[in-house]
Amino acid sequence: MGRFIPIWLLAAAWLASACVPADASVAGEKSGATSGGSIVVTDDLGASVELGEPARRVAVVAPFAGELLASIGVRPVAAPLPPGGKASEVYADRAIIVGHMTGPNLEQLAASRPDVVVTTSMYARFTRTIESALGVPVVTLDVTDASDIPRHLETLGSLTGREAPAAARAADVRLLLEQAREDRPQRPLRVLAVFGHHSAMYAFLPDSYVGSLIEMLGGEVVTGGLDSHAVYSELTPFGPEQAIVARPDVLLVLAHGDASGVARTLSERPGWRALPAVRTNRVHALPDGPFVLEPGTDLAGTIALLRGVLAGDDAG
Repeated sequence: MGRFIPIWLLAAAWLASACVPADASVAGEKSGATSGGSIVVTDDLGASVELGEPARRVAVVAPFAGELLASIGVRPVAAPLPPGGKASEVYADRAIIVGHMTGPNLEQLAASRPDVVVTTSMYARFTRTIESALGVPVVTLDVTDASDIPRHLETLGSLTGREAPAAARAADVRLLLEQAREDRPQRPLRVLAVFGHHSAMYAFLPDSYVGSLIEMLGGEVVTGGLDSHAVYSELTPFGPEQAIVARPDVLLVLAHGDASGVARTLSERPGWRALPAVRTNRVHALPDGPFVLEPGTDLAGTIALLRGVLAGDDAG
C-alpha cells in the first residue's frame, strides 16, 4: 500500500504559538516548585530528559499534551492548531500562528521561548533539530492505551513542578478507568473501529487508545492479528472486503470532518449491507477529537459515550 497519510495526522502537524498573557497560569507559578536539584524523566522513546528546574514555559507539539497540562494548571506557550482552525479554550486570547505540515515550525517554536518541548514519536525525526536549534530538551509522549493518560499526567507534573495536582488528577483517572471495567457484558461484542474515508480506510488495532477503551468496556476489537501501519502503529490498512470477513456487531466510524457522511456511505456499500452492525443499525459516527487528536480530554464523557454506543444507546 502507498504511503497515504491520514488527514488528521497531517492536520495535527500544524502548529500555533503565541505569547502568554500576563495573568496566565504558567508552569511553576504558585506551585511551590524550587530550583534545588534536577528533574529527570524518561520519555516513551526511552530517552532520559533532564531539567535543572521545573519548566515554566512548555511548548507542545502533541495535541493531547496541551489539554493534560491545562488540567493540572499549566497553559502551554505553543501548541498545534487543531483541524478546523479553531483553538480550544486552553489557548484562548492568543494570536494563532500556524506552522507547516512537514513538521514543527522551528521559527515559531523559538519565538515562544519554551523551556521544554513535548512532542510525539510521529515527530521523532525532528527531535535533534529542535534540541540543537532551540537549546532545550524534547520529551516524546504517546498515547496507545488508556493507562498512558495518568502516566503522562505524572510525567508532565514532574516536568513543570506540578506534582501534587498531577498526582491527584492521575489518581482520579485511574479510578475512572477501574470503574469503567465493571459491569462489562458477558458476551463481548465484535467491534470494528475505522478511521479515514471510504476510499482510504484504516482500522484501529487492539493495541491502540481506541482499542483499549473498547476492550475495557467489554468489546472485542476484530482487527487482532493484522499488521500495523509502518508509521502509525495504532492503525492497520483496512479494505472493505476485510469488514465482510470480520462481521462486526458494532461499526464505529471516526473521520476528520463528516464522519456521519462516511458512516452512511459505508453502510450503503453492497458487501456491507449484510454485516450484523449494518443490519441492526449499530453503525455510529464518533468525534475524532477525544478519541484520536486529544485522547484523555473529557475522559469521563468519552467513556460514557462509548459505553452508550456499545450498549445500543441510539443517542450515542
